Amino acid sequence: MGLPRRGIGEDRDLVDLSGRSVDVVIDLKAGAAEATILTNDLTHDYVHENSAYSS
Repeated sequence: MGLPRRGIGEDRDLVDLSGRSVDVVIDLKAGAAEATILTNDLTHDYVHENSAYSS
């Protein structure tokens, strides 16, 4: 089950640009430290799809 595909050049009001959050928990049994890592999607397909939107 993935996200719905939108057509290139489709009206920006129809595209969900809200943030998404994914929690990954890895317990190394080495203390109580934690970290937050922020990433983004700048793959070729993502940039190509979003280049069709005008600002």
